[in-house]
Amino acid sequence: MGQIKSALEIALERTANIESDANAGKKRELENAGKRIASSFIDSGNEADLKKALSTYKNEEKNIVTEGIKSLLLLKVSLPQEQEEVDTIMRAGKALDLLYPHRHLNNLFDMIKNVLEQYFASQQQLEQALEQQYAPQLRKKEAELARQTGQQIHLSPRQDPEFNQLLERNMKKLHEQYSQAVEQAKQQIQEITA
Repeated sequence: MGQIKSALEIALERTANIESDANAGKKRELENAGKRIASSFIDSGNEADLKKALSTYKNEEKNIVTEGIKSLLLLKVSLPQEQEEVDTIMRAGKALDLLYPHRHLNNLFDMIKNVLEQYFASQQQLEQALEQQYAPQLRKKEAELARQTGQQIHLSPRQDPEFNQLLERNMKKLHEQYSQAVEQAKQQIQEITA
């Protein structure tokens, strides 16, 4: 026959996980505080505010907040769509360098900046090269349209769907190459800051 449990035993069994849930909630709260600190730094770039906000935490809490900061900053390290996003990535690097001094992260972020500048330059070079390569086909299409309509028509490469497909394919390859380089740098940052 089964053992009969008292109400106290049943209540203790049901509440055994509450303490661990409270700890998990506190950890999540501290990680979110770190993410807010990181977001504020990304917006302002103010080192003093970052240091001041972090100094309000001690020991294990500080470690958890630092992990929250790091997690948001690492999300910012990716191949940007626009040149202006490079500044955000560099601010993330500056913050990580402040959090993990003497780990030479500034050198790694200088390399990332060079890679990103090369990426945007490569995009422009690729587009120009494809426009030159595609120019004879575009002139043929202009001549055909002029023959059909009886009017001289000038087409730009961006007006041609075939050119846009060619450009998109090549830009995708370029994006993949540079994304790999940025992801490798990001992995190095994670290893250095572990």
